[in-house]
Amino acid sequence: MAQSFQYSKQKIAKRNIVKTRIRKNIFIKTIKLKTKSYVKKLYY
Repeated sequence: MAQSFQYSKQKIAKRNIVKTRIRKNIFIKTIKLKTKSYVKKLYY
């Protein structure tokens, strides 16, 4: 019982890590796109 609870906690923790990583990647990508469009507006 205690083992399965610990296991599910680990699973949830791993899932959260993956979620935050994906969110971070999306955040970085949107920033890069915004800076690209901003630079284009400056130069064109």
